[in-house]
Amino acid sequence: MSPKAHFRQIGARVLFFFPFQLVLLHLKKNHLTLLCWLVFFGYITQNVGVKYGIPYVFLFPEYFGTANPWSFLLLGFSLGGFITAFNLFTVSLALPLLMGRQVSRAGRLAHEARQRVRPARIAMELELCQQLRPGKAVV
Repeated sequence: MSPKAHFRQIGARVLFFFPFQLVLLHLKKNHLTLLCWLVFFGYITQNVGVKYGIPYVFLFPEYFGTANPWSFLLLGFSLGGFITAFNLFTVSLALPLLMGRQVSRAGRLAHEARQRVRPARIAMELELCQQLRPGKAVV
């Protein structure tokens, strides 16, 4: 096996690796959800919201002015809900990818061409019908 074929095989494996496909899907279609994750990680790494003390809410959450197990429980449930919602949204987007029904660009172009040709074909068929039955109106 030549080195070129080996690199192509590795490239194809990486390209069709499902987690890599999900990352590409998010980069193509989900800028808003990725922005939510970037803001969230900005809070955690203390790059965003330090002036207002937002990163400290994740380290020492308060509920009714005190940090107790209820505050950590609320923080955990809200973070779990955020992660669950993101994963469900990802699955709903990746379902065509999982089912193998991802339409290629060529397939989309062929479909659009058929959609453009259809009105012309209908007009041509109506003309033929009128020629075959000259006295009757065809709707």
